[in-house]
Amino acid sequence: MKIVKVIDEYNYVIDQGSINGIKSGDKFLVYLPGDEVFDPDTKKSLGRLEIPKDRCEIVHIQENMTIIKSVNAKNETGLFQASAITSILSTDSSIGSILSKDKRKVVIGDGVKKI
Repeated sequence: MKIVKVIDEYNYVIDQGSINGIKSGDKFLVYLPGDEVFDPDTKKSLGRLEIPKDRCEIVHIQENMTIIKSVNAKNETGLFQASAITSILSTDSSIGSILSKDKRKVVIGDGVKKI
């Protein structure tokens, strides 16, 4: 799954919708695909590193695409939304320091997965 359109700073469109099993209440992680990581002892691939960029929830589901919104988006009063899910970038300085501020911005092609 990936970002296919950036509507604004907090709203994005992903390439899956109701026909792919996306349903109201789903939560998502937007991430930057990183390098493949190998176990130093076994040399076995552990997979690709996923560097978190944002956490999102559903705004609107269509058949083949879904609009998602950052849990860090401001509400109508200009205050940031209170959410049970907080951004890993704001709570984990080790992850936040992996990406420069420019690279934390969500862009077309970023990976997305349900959490």
